[in-house]
Amino acid sequence: MIKVNKCKFCLIEFETQYKPRMFCSKTCRDKYQTKYTYQKEFNCLVCNKLFVRTGKRKLTAHFCCNSCRYKWQKLHHVPSKRKGMREGIYKNCEICNKQFYVFPGDTKNRRFCSMECRNKGDLWSSVSGEKHWNWKGGIRTISGYLYTKAPTGHPNLINNKQKLVAIHRLNMEQKLKRCLTDNEEVHHINGIKTDNRIENLSLTIKKMHNGEVRCPHCLKNFKVK
Repeated sequence: MIKVNKCKFCLIEFETQYKPRMFCSKTCRDKYQTKYTYQKEFNCLVCNKLFVRTGKRKLTAHFCCNSCRYKWQKLHHVPSKRKGMREGIYKNCEICNKQFYVFPGDTKNRRFCSMECRNKGDLWSSVSGEKHWNWKGGIRTISGYLYTKAPTGHPNLINNKQKLVAIHRLNMEQKLKRCLTDNEEVHHINGIKTDNRIENLSLTIKKMHNGEVRCPHCLKNFKVK
């Protein structure tokens, strides 16, 4: 149903089909709000900066931004008015001495502000590495090959964060007394990826790594592609 309304700013009649409208366009609406809405200047309680608020917040503005509001709340902690509502506390980190908020359920156990500080603390270092209950000798299996933590300064790493290197490559490097290049690969003669004995390893190149494999049962040689 089409209705005829009169614009509240320019007093021109216009037709509306669905919802009743007070203005004929957005420009009239913006001009009306800037002309008739009440503006007031305030001074921020934290940084003493002058700012302007309009509309519903024109009488309740105290802070220029959220950061100032958070600073004021830390200094003036107001308890909650809700009945039975537990409130958290602020603590200082044992590592970096940074102040952080602790929820009510973690007030007794929380000691650090972040995971980085927790890893540096005594609590995490006492259960990491060989002292951990699930310690498996520092060896991981990836795609059938065995990997371990690389020595310091090793150039060939599979992952820079975890610092892992293949055990068969380490054994070949110890035999040759040098580091392997990116074009060199270590071939398992019997085809078993976890058999890293030096007698079972041979040095090949990437393009030629379709070498012969010796079957452990019938001792015949066959090619692997």
